[in-house]
Amino acid sequence: MLFCFDVDGTLLTDEMENEGQYVKGTIPTKTLSLLELAGHKVVIVSPSPFRPDGFKVFARNESNDYRWENIQDAMDYYGITDKSDVIYVDDLQLNRIMIIQWGVDSYSPNGFLMFIEMKRYI
Repeated sequence: MLFCFDVDGTLLTDEMENEGQYVKGTIPTKTLSLLELAGHKVVIVSPSPFRPDGFKVFARNESNDYRWENIQDAMDYYGITDKSDVIYVDDLQLNRIMIIQWGVDSYSPNGFLMFIEMKRYI
């Protein structure tokens, strides 16, 4: 499975420590590392300067309106052709709706945490 993450408002990273609450999300970087340890691919598809170190970044297009291009770049990099093998996580509902319309399952941060617990991805 390829997991693609937004950053601001979605992840909680060390890089956000001295920033305001507006940028902090609910998914700790440790969760991303555990997904990788379980054999999944984890990428960042946001140009945010608060993204965590150690993960592949696909941020060719900085606009939320074209976030799907960054996800497509990640799919191409890993040779994934089936969108059902991809999950996108973002705190902004409009971004999630656009990605769902493009054909990729999308979750809010809290929804994602419940999803991976239910599916036992980690």
